[in-house]
Amino acid sequence: ALVAGGAWDGRYAVPSDVPVLSCGATALLGGIANDRAPDLLLADPGGTVRATLGAAGAPVCAAALERLDPAGPDAPENLACTAGTPGLLPP
Repeated sequence: ALVAGGAWDGRYAVPSDVPVLSCGATALLGGIANDRAPDLLLADPGGTVRATLGAAGAPVCAAALERLDPAGPDAPENLACTAGTPGLLPP
């Protein structure tokens, strides 16, 4: 999935099978800094945390951070910087 602020306008190509999860009405956290993205905690409607990204440590990426194995752990060895196209890792 791609997590984006509610103001995201879809200007970048996203594969049709990648869901876009909208958070809030504007940019995430008022705009995410390039030096360190926030740790993401995805919770269900009851408030139970179901997934995290970056909580165990993550690289600083120029474009996008992706989990290599979507079902795998939130661990540095399962995270990779990509060119910014969700679901498509570089060769």
